[in-house]
Amino acid sequence: MVSLMYHDVYRDTPYESGFQNESAFQYKIAVTQFEKQIGAIVNYCKRIKRDVNDMVKFTFDDGGVSFYTVVAPTLEKYGLKGIFFVSTRYIGTSGFMTREMIKDLAYRGHIIGSHSHTHPQNMAQLSYEEIVSEWNESASILSAIIGKKIEVASIPNGYAGKSVLTACNKNGLKDIYTSVPAARDILNAELHGRYVMYDTTNEEYVINLVSSKLFRFILGVQYNILSLVKFVLRDHYDKVKSLVVRR
Repeated sequence: MVSLMYHDVYRDTPYESGFQNESAFQYKIAVTQFEKQIGAIVNYCKRIKRDVNDMVKFTFDDGGVSFYTVVAPTLEKYGLKGIFFVSTRYIGTSGFMTREMIKDLAYRGHIIGSHSHTHPQNMAQLSYEEIVSEWNESASILSAIIGKKIEVASIPNGYAGKSVLTACNKNGLKDIYTSVPAARDILNAELHGRYVMYDTTNEEYVINLVSSKLFRFILGVQYNILSLVKFVLRDHYDKVKSLVVRR
């Protein structure tokens, strides 16, 4: 099972949905590009006679209004469902989903999960009490909206420190998604690795992800190398990462 990590999908302009900052724009993709990726995955699964739902998870971070207006209708066109992670502080604000939209997505069979309450830049740097509060408030708000216990979460910016995961566990969040290509069981929870989709990602790259264990292994090695580079370069890491990783 390969988990793909998306953010906003737009029809006309990246400004339609979600966070509006330089960092966010690299993850926003056009709906035409998104649909090409889905179509390629669906056709590949048909060729090998496998169910898409047994091979790929489509996950989306932040809670932008495009989840409701663009993403869900596109997925449903192909008989697919998404996992939508919501930063609850922004519910109902400009560019983000309303409570009614979130409730309707859950009613239509999509999974709603927590993406923290305030979307901190690095949750692992918060105190443990602050981290527990982030997950607790978010899960409580979402549970009240959809009428179900929230057990799925994704970590903002992928900072999956021990305190972050322990706090997830304390709040009953058992399926935890990060933004690195790694997966493991940890602290009575399952940590799911994901592959990030950028504004430059094409369908060929996505099919390589879905179809090739070797390709995913190479990406894992690449991630480990980048982790070392991050340790060595520190403040220069983001620039190096953008040159090496983006597809």
